[in-house]
Amino acid sequence: MALLITPRLFQTIAWLPLRSVMRRFGRLEIRGSEHLAGLHSNVIFACNHTSEVDPVLLVACLPLGSRHIPLVFCARDKRYYASWGWRSALYGGTFFKLMGAYPIRSGLKDYAAALETHVGLARTGHSLCIFPAGFHTPGNPYPRARGGVGYLAHATAIPVVPVHIEGVYDLSPWSLWRGHHRVRVTFGKPIEPPKLEQITRVDSDNNPYAEFAHTVMGRVHEIR
Repeated sequence: MALLITPRLFQTIAWLPLRSVMRRFGRLEIRGSEHLAGLHSNVIFACNHTSEVDPVLLVACLPLGSRHIPLVFCARDKRYYASWGWRSALYGGTFFKLMGAYPIRSGLKDYAAALETHVGLARTGHSLCIFPAGFHTPGNPYPRARGGVGYLAHATAIPVVPVHIEGVYDLSPWSLWRGHHRVRVTFGKPIEPPKLEQITRVDSDNNPYAEFAHTVMGRVHEIR
């Protein structure tokens, strides 16, 4: 897809400086890369979310020239960032799309409509990244997962790779420079997409994909 030429370029160019800086100042450790080596298809990376740097950090932890670059992210609509001060000028919209982050159409109560863009990109061979809790969860190690990752896995029929990120909460250029962080990114074993009979149970919100989403988040925290 032509729209993804720029994210591919951006993510490829950013890979070396991001990885070098995080290794030098954040003592970056990458575990579980062997779980990516045997993958023969695109995947959905499902990660915990404690920092705004999580997306770019994940890209930097993929092998150089990885088939998963450009990684397509599930982002919030630009309106969500309207009260974020100076960051509202950058977050969402065109800037996010340049990085490979496409907005979810939230509030529809319809996964097919909300995630239409991401399912389409996955079906053309692109890997996705989603934070199943939907928001930063630094103070809650076991946040309640939303069903989006379950729907994506079922609709695209591609594996889900759980990823645990730690050591970047409260990260700033100054704290990184002073060596206050020890960053670790761990890739877990891929989880096969759920079959139809596996997603018929619903939770209290009548969400048929929630059970699989909870399973995924459990795997994310097991590999820390």
